Amino acid sequence: MKKKVKDQNLSKYITFYGSSKEIPKIMHSSDLLFMPSIAEGFPVVLVEAQACGLPCLISNNISKEVDLELNLIAFADLTDDFSVWKNKLNNAFSSKSKDFDIINKVMKSKHFDAVDSVQKLQDIYSK
Repeated sequence: MKKKVKDQNLSKYITFYGSSKEIPKIMHSSDLLFMPSIAEGFPVVLVEAQACGLPCLISNNISKEVDLELNLIAFADLTDDFSVWKNKLNNAFSSKSKDFDIINKVMKSKHFDAVDSVQKLQDIYSK
């Protein structure tokens, strides 16, 4: 992927991050999360990205259940031509959301809420 980015002269627009403890800050300051994975189950990073209102372009090899129906996830096939991915990337940039009231409601309804998670853990350990 790094070679494709370089070959397309996109290096000044794309950053490949390694490990970081600043994920929320990075996501809030980013324009898009790009995940062209070959094999994934349910990547929690995509839930975190949606919680930040960050649009995501991901391969269709990733579980469809990760889409929390916030219009922030776009899927593409790894066998598609690079131009298809490029068009989907351009479209995804316009979908960033700052409507955190709706995002919070969806997160709670899908049980991705810290208070809900703490309660579940307390219920498990108290039994």
